[in-house]
Amino acid sequence: MRILDSVRKKIARILLGSLGAGFCVAVAACNNSLGGFGGFVGNTAPVPPSTGFKVLGNVGTQFTLTISNANSSWLVPGTIPLNVWIVNNQTPVRMIATKLANDNSLMSLEIDNGGVILNLQSTTAPYGVVSVQTGGTLATLAPQAIPDLRIYVNGPLGQRFQALVEDKTVGFVTNTRAPAVFLFDGPNGTVDGQFQQTQNFGVFSLAMTSGVGGTSVIATASGGPFVIIKEP
Repeated sequence: MRILDSVRKKIARILLGSLGAGFCVAVAACNNSLGGFGGFVGNTAPVPPSTGFKVLGNVGTQFTLTISNANSSWLVPGTIPLNVWIVNNQTPVRMIATKLANDNSLMSLEIDNGGVILNLQSTTAPYGVVSVQTGGTLATLAPQAIPDLRIYVNGPLGQRFQALVEDKTVGFVTNTRAPAVFLFDGPNGTVDGQFQQTQNFGVFSLAMTSGVGGTSVIATASGGPFVIIKEP
């Protein structure tokens, strides 16, 4: 989709005003400590650096998002802005968002790696649809993730934080902003998340969910500047 200059300028203003660039690194999590993280679940082996996905635009605009990698797919309802991270990701990845507003508000999908934008597409059409992908071409959406385990960092809005999300074999670290959702693809054993604020915009609000679309809340946590949430 070709983006007009006026839309590009609007995107740039929103990018500067809402979400910063995130980055991912691989870690061996067993008995290690990174940026205040410690006491991890166990023997987590290094994984390749991952790519971040963002839904940007006019703050508060509602959308539905379908995101699929080579193994699994997820349905993510939400409001702009939202950072999306897939733990244990396998490319290619395709992301499709539908705007749930009958107006000309801006909705953009962005894929970036370490602050480098890999793909950016936008729409201002009423009920507009946008699609982006990375890591190759995903011709068919993968089956719904089973189990569908997620961690939502719901706020504070714009709060920058470091996160460690892991199971028994995979550890994933990123630096990002709230609101954010972590989708765990094929977790092995129980999952936990550790979150460290790097700014102080207020207390964290976290939820761990299961079920299609993140419909069943199985754990919550709040506080700061450091919070842990664990799968029961």
